[in-house]
Amino acid sequence: MDVGYEVVVDDKWNASIYAPGHNNPTCKIFFILSNHLDDFLDEYCEKVRWKPEDGQLYYYFLPYGVISNSTFINSAFDKEYYNFGNMFKTQEDAEEAKDKIKDLLLNLNQHV
Repeated sequence: MDVGYEVVVDDKWNASIYAPGHNNPTCKIFFILSNHLDDFLDEYCEKVRWKPEDGQLYYYFLPYGVISNSTFINSAFDKEYYNFGNMFKTQEDAEEAKDKIKDLLLNLNQHV
């Protein structure tokens, strides 16, 4: 899943990294070699979870594995899905998460 960081090169040696929807940098870096920027982002930058704007479509999965979608209106339903981590920007992201959760549950059930 792509978090979607925006990297703004401030000058020859410095860059600011912004998480989606944030006006202040998530972190600033001093760099010489930029070929390891993705590794740096994963290790040192705060990850900000995607949250839809009012009226924006989002995807989630139901307990039996079916992917569904809804329009975000900040309802109690929307808040519960977001707080549980079951709110995704794309159907593909929801499918990927569903598969990981299914594997985790099947593995846990083998050890009970």
